[in-house]
Amino acid sequence: MRDQLILDFPNFVMFVELEWKTRGMKNQARTPWPNGTYVRVRPTASRYAGEVGKIAGFRCLVQPWFGYDVVFSNGKRHFFHERDLEIVSTPGYLEKRNLEQAG
Repeated sequence: MRDQLILDFPNFVMFVELEWKTRGMKNQARTPWPNGTYVRVRPTASRYAGEVGKIAGFRCLVQPWFGYDVVFSNGKRHFFHERDLEIVSTPGYLEKRNLEQAG
């Protein structure tokens, strides 16, 4: 499949390979936050500012960024850019229980 893509879209394939090369697992290689990590939405994302949710998945954006699908205690999901989130320590018991029931 890669060979056919190189024939059809050589510049695109080279771009993707350069962006997402593992770099031999050097120390500078970034990995996404694990699913189940609790995050708080920063004030820059005004609609959800201050809400705490649990990461349900991620997507690779242009390096070095990731985007995360976050589930909130009310069951709603929203996709956020990494810069709009901050990792928090485990929230209070009630909030944690509600998140687990939602997801």
